[in-house]
Amino acid sequence: MNLIHPPKSSNEPHLLNTYLSLPEPKLVLDLRPLASFSEIHLAHSNHIDTFDQLARRYSSLPPKNLPYLIIASRCQARLVLGKFSSNPLVKFVFLSEQDHDEDQDEAIDGLTCSNPSTSYHTVYCSSSEFFSQAESLDLTRSCRKSGAGQTSVKARFSDPEDVPHLLFRPSKAVERLLDRLELEGSLLPKSKDVQAPLTRMRSFLDVGCGAGRDTAYILDRSRRGKEPITATSVIWRGTAMDSWKAALDRAELLLRDLDLLVGGSGEVDGGVGGGDQAPACEGLVWAKVDDIGALQALEGKGRGKAILGAPPEDAIIRSRNLDFISNHLPETRRNPHSYDLVIMVRFFPRQMMRHLPILVKKGRGSMVMISHFVNATPGERTSQEEAGIIFDYDSPPVEGRIQAGEMEEIVRLWNEDEEPKWKIAEDLVEAIEDGRAVRSLVLARC
Repeated sequence: MNLIHPPKSSNEPHLLNTYLSLPEPKLVLDLRPLASFSEIHLAHSNHIDTFDQLARRYSSLPPKNLPYLIIASRCQARLVLGKFSSNPLVKFVFLSEQDHDEDQDEAIDGLTCSNPSTSYHTVYCSSSEFFSQAESLDLTRSCRKSGAGQTSVKARFSDPEDVPHLLFRPSKAVERLLDRLELEGSLLPKSKDVQAPLTRMRSFLDVGCGAGRDTAYILDRSRRGKEPITATSVIWRGTAMDSWKAALDRAELLLRDLDLLVGGSGEVDGGVGGGDQAPACEGLVWAKVDDIGALQALEGKGRGKAILGAPPEDAIIRSRNLDFISNHLPETRRNPHSYDLVIMVRFFPRQMMRHLPILVKKGRGSMVMISHFVNATPGERTSQEEAGIIFDYDSPPVEGRIQAGEMEEIVRLWNEDEEPKWKIAEDLVEAIEDGRAVRSLVLARC
């Protein structure tokens, strides 16, 4: 295995080639111990405290089609290469606390990886050599201990020169929606009679949040904000909901690592984000949609069991949903019609759709965004197959996908008893990361 080792003397930052060759934004995952990372690190890098913590945090990692750099202690090279070397887009820097050690090089030369090309972008050197070159290019930052002995790692999230670049990516539909909202302020024609405030607080509910990537992306993007503040600036507060406890646990780790989770005091957990005016997740809710379309809180382990028993045959679904809202959502959202936006990404509880508006604010411009697998029409197939979109796949089965005309019928039903009325503001078929087709829609009150 060919390795890059430092020459005896050189003033050129050759050890940084693996980093400098990355596209912008340069994505870095630093797996060194917290003390080493706090002392010095590459600006905007992400930190997970050693390889041992990585297994619980795969939600933080990039998709396989994005290049990025992993920095780790030299003693963990075998573990890291064993996990990541099969991806040719991942580059590696392994650091030791001692200067260049020929004996250690011989031991490392015995390392093998499943992708031989990895050897051409793998660096082994001392920490002092690597960061000395990085400092010469003003690429390093530090979050040393304060006088009270507390590390200030979370202060990075309020430092524009060091806030981490997110490694993971949201769904295309979520990213596109935020792009449009930042640009236009709304997906509906503007009203000349309404003057929008410079900064608006908005709330969203992520139903079927999974590991929390979309929730974290919305909140992180809101925290980074736009300068200067404009009429389309938004501060988001979110709630994430899922029926799988393990997914919620991963979402909690992700949000806590990014300092986006509200603590017991109601302020952002890390205390650097501005209290109840900061973008944050207000709550993680363990719940499911039952067979009649009502939300039910869960308890126990694994998939959990419903706190309430099965409803009687004449139960009113609205009453059940109102009970859930008033008892299980975050305190600030315990009224019907509390959210400006409800999102469902790769989750489509068909039995709940008729009753979904009870969660959405009644004001003009409130929205539901759905991006889910689609049973495409022949016309959609013909127009999209040339783009490489895959329409024939086993999971989810055809009956679990959005059917032709189904969303139009849902909007029609909503408009029978809803004011203001609903309209489909965006509707397209697109591919997710593995090429499977989804239908992405934005439904807006107009």
